[in-house]
Amino acid sequence: MEKGQIIEQVIQSVYMVISVENELDYNQSLLEIGLDSLKTMELIIQLETGFHFNFEDEELLISNFSTVNRIAELIDNKLNFKVI
Repeated sequence: MEKGQIIEQVIQSVYMVISVENELDYNQSLLEIGLDSLKTMELIIQLETGFHFNFEDEELLISNFSTVNRIAELIDNKLNFKVI
């Protein structure tokens, strides 16, 4: 899967979990626009379902889910078996 496709799917998942009024900046902190611990878990479930994989426990760090770009990088690495 191409990185652009990953980003688009991540953005769709974010929009399903957080009410965002403006277009997302891919480097914008999701915490600043309403991502809390409960919504983070909802987002993780959305991502796992959408990409058909499960995150490993050591990947479930808030820093990995802080921005669209960070999430896309994590998923790209998982899908393409890159070591992060």
